[in-house]
Amino acid sequence: MSRSKVSEQQGDDEGFDQALNAHRDMLLRGRSFSGRERNVAYLNLAAQEPNANAGGKKNLGGDRTEPQFANVSGAIGIDYPDDGRGLVKVDWDGDGDLDFWVSNRSAPRLRFLRNDIPEKQKSISLRLFGNGTSSNRDAVGARVELIPENNPPSRQVQKTDFPKLVQTVRGGEGFLSQSTRWLVFGLGESAEPQRALVRWPDGMQETFKKLVPGTRYTLVQGSGQPKKIEVRQPPAGLRPAPLEVPAPSGTVRIPLLTLLPLPKVEFEAEDGSLRSLPKGEPLLVNLWATWCAPCRGELLEMAERKKDFDQQGLKVLALCMDSISSEPTEEGAAEQFLNQIQFPFARGQATEELAGLFQSLHDLLVVNDRPLPAPTSFLIDRQGRLAAIYKGRVNLDQVFADSQHSSLSQAERFANSATTPGKILENEKLDADLEALQLTNLLKAADSFKQSGKRKDAKAQLYAGIAVEDKVEFRNNLASLLMDEGRFSEAELHLNKAMELDPNVPDVLSNLGNLRTYQRRDDEALIHYRSALAIDPDFALARHNMASSLASKGQNARAIEECERVLATDKKLFQSHHLLANLLRDSGELERALKHYAWADQFGPPQPRVHNDWGIALMRFNQPTEAIAQFEKAVQIAPEFPEAQTNLRRATYSASRNKEN
Repeated sequence: MSRSKVSEQQGDDEGFDQALNAHRDMLLRGRSFSGRERNVAYLNLAAQEPNANAGGKKNLGGDRTEPQFANVSGAIGIDYPDDGRGLVKVDWDGDGDLDFWVSNRSAPRLRFLRNDIPEKQKSISLRLFGNGTSSNRDAVGARVELIPENNPPSRQVQKTDFPKLVQTVRGGEGFLSQSTRWLVFGLGESAEPQRALVRWPDGMQETFKKLVPGTRYTLVQGSGQPKKIEVRQPPAGLRPAPLEVPAPSGTVRIPLLTLLPLPKVEFEAEDGSLRSLPKGEPLLVNLWATWCAPCRGELLEMAERKKDFDQQGLKVLALCMDSISSEPTEEGAAEQFLNQIQFPFARGQATEELAGLFQSLHDLLVVNDRPLPAPTSFLIDRQGRLAAIYKGRVNLDQVFADSQHSSLSQAERFANSATTPGKILENEKLDADLEALQLTNLLKAADSFKQSGKRKDAKAQLYAGIAVEDKVEFRNNLASLLMDEGRFSEAELHLNKAMELDPNVPDVLSNLGNLRTYQRRDDEALIHYRSALAIDPDFALARHNMASSLASKGQNARAIEECERVLATDKKLFQSHHLLANLLRDSGELERALKHYAWADQFGPPQPRVHNDWGIALMRFNQPTEAIAQFEKAVQIAPEFPEAQTNLRRATYSASRNKEN
């Protein structure tokens, strides 16, 4: 059963974390909350008189049948296969009927459905205002009964009378939604004046008379008089469009909002040499295979439209994936096919590295980590930035149009990337959100390249981000990369710039502490760590770094205390388990140390240093056989780790001596 998280502490609710990760994995695999289930609308037919031929079930309360509902989803045009979420009702165009705004998890994020009824159908719209003292100002909870003006309150209701109309002012309707607080009463073709009987939230009852159909009124508590409101003109800018649903397709076009600079990547040229992707002109990189029928048709069409490519100034590089595919292929089949169709563009073989790079870029930018299909094409602009991804056979006319995509503004690229036609609701928040998304993608790309060892390419993403907007995050991450390379003076320049942008960012203060630690200025490092923790006491990594700095100064007792505080906040921070294990080992608390080595190994990536230090602790515990296993793991992870190799030899010698004795 779905539930909320029970604790704010990281790791305290593993069941919730596992469910959240499983949910995220399903989204990444392209799963949906509701698939392509169509939206549904039911029409209330109301209770009808008994009919001997209808076979209606008698209502226990009288001689009328039970209410019936009809599925009118297709008839009214609401049966979209959208992954719908919220729905609000509002008379958007001021014509006296309720229109719908529908929000979706997938595109289009907002869909406006205009409701048009015949002009002879009338309605009365009422907006209630409480007195603001005994009743809330929005009159939430007020109940309104609308009855014909010529019906005296004491007259007995006849079966032929128009049904009594009752509505309540509500606060919140549906999922993350709030419909209009205007109450719209449909009257059919009746032109008879009405009166409203209002029971206000504080229990007061009040009658408002002479309400004319086709009119809008405000009703203020205590006034007793309705105030006529002029019909609101519909907002400009929305244009009606046919109610069309895109047909399912085996192709996907993904124009990118964030233009990521491509790292250096090589392909195998016709002569067997490795070459970098050409730059300086727009380029369409096409990944194909000889066993793929759509690939063959696509390449043939490209060959036939060579003049169109030349007019657009767009180059093509066709890279065959036969050599890295698990599908059976014949040697030389790719070259034979391209020669047969007289393919006029550059060609070559895709390498594992190139295919892996494009897959990782796709996964970084698209919430879907399924393997790329054959064919897949990548549009790269003249600056060497990835501009669009096409999965499946491409529409070449669309590619030609997209060749200008990277020259568009950020808002224009956003509009061009929509999967359905529509209008962008431009506003300051949208601009801020688009910019934040672009900067986030650049940071994610930089982190991805850093994790894969492409540090130069990671820095290129961060510099690209600074070119968009000089942000603290870009400067701070650049400083981290430069510190790892030992370029401390350059790192300090970026950290100082980050401090100019915002002097109260814990990450930057912690990184300044790291820089001072590298420079062996431990007293200054502690000042920066304490400053970071003063802003964010739960900043586990800053506290861990402070513990490390204290340990380097020989203050082991305080370092142990800080490590324990870190793990009380984040019990999975493997660095603190490792540091604490070493401190406990050196303090003689070997049993506790062994537990933390095991946790460091459990929660962290493969770490040769952890296994080496673990082995040293076991040797001190006079367990050379167990120590050998840890040293062997360290060497297996890092074969060129000399300290682990030396310790392995010593442990092996010690174990052999123990056997002799």
